[in-house]
Amino acid sequence: MKKSVLLVFISILAICFHSCASCESNSKNNEGANADSINEDVIASNDVEEMEDYEAEPDDPPFEIEAVDLGLSVLWANANIGATSVDDIGYYLAWGESQEKSHYDLDNYFDFRVEAPKGGMVRYIYDKFNDEGASLIDTEYDTAAKILGGKWRMPTSDEFRELANTCKLSYDYIKDKNNKIILTYVSATGPNGNSIIFPLGGYKDGNEYNKGDGFYWTANLPFIKPEKGEAMAGIAGLNYRRLLGVASERRCYGLNVRAVMEREASSAKIDNGTYNMEGRLASNKTNKFSITIEDTKVIGEMLYQTASSNEGYRLEGTKDENNYIILTQYNHLEEVVGRFDGAFDGMTYRGKYRFEDGDKEFNFRFTVKK
Repeated sequence: MKKSVLLVFISILAICFHSCASCESNSKNNEGANADSINEDVIASNDVEEMEDYEAEPDDPPFEIEAVDLGLSVLWANANIGATSVDDIGYYLAWGESQEKSHYDLDNYFDFRVEAPKGGMVRYIYDKFNDEGASLIDTEYDTAAKILGGKWRMPTSDEFRELANTCKLSYDYIKDKNNKIILTYVSATGPNGNSIIFPLGGYKDGNEYNKGDGFYWTANLPFIKPEKGEAMAGIAGLNYRRLLGVASERRCYGLNVRAVMEREASSAKIDNGTYNMEGRLASNKTNKFSITIEDTKVIGEMLYQTASSNEGYRLEGTKDENNYIILTQYNHLEEVVGRFDGAFDGMTYRGKYRFEDGDKEFNFRFTVKK
């Protein structure tokens, strides 16, 4: 009996010794190998085929800004420039600039310089854009065109007013899991039912970030005292007691930018009839227009308000098969004052205006009022 027990004990020791030797051998063979590596000897052939055929799922495509038709004179972008989603605030940019900065002030603003002539008065000059109503559109300083390319551009102040006055506006909030408000925004729903939102991201002044309201650059300088360094901006917020509007802000401030895109000029035949329009042209007042189209002939009048009266001009011109209208503007003495040259699509009349007695041109956009 004792002899049998001894033989069993010796057999167990031999088995353990063999197992330990195998473990040590495997440990040496795998020394320095990655801990996550797989021993190919234990992978069946069908498993190898499955691994070779496997393709990783693609990541979500990068966010792209898209044009939304709100039923207005232009198409509006669905998100801010620099945003990674429709509710992202995006870039803070000075008026006419396309790069974010560590601080926003006159000392690093592209269109500002100081002249200090010896023995003279110090002058603070905005020299690239200093004319009343000057616009960034069709210049290298159009932020939207430079960053987004294609047919994108910055909105005019009148286009922002159109959005504010035509769309149904409402406040809303985004909250985190703790029910804390992390973003306030204005929702704008157009006459056709489509909507976009405007996050209220505040603005940057110097090194300070001012929270609360929303500020969006338009392409224009004001028509009064642009030398004061202000540009037109769309505003939104409770502090202004209105959902959207237009005011002026210091152009060195860092504001958000929302782009717009022109509608394609209509190739459909424009019906004969009378069209009433409103818009601005080198004036801080809204001008009212009325044109009557009869085949290729166009006649009309343009009224604008002065301090003492409503004055008017006679308009006369032609329309071609591409709905391009050229109008000559006459004063009460039947002298030529200027010329309108632009496309008409039944919703807007847009193009360039040139004074007869000078080389200065203005972009114009008049919205049809039905």
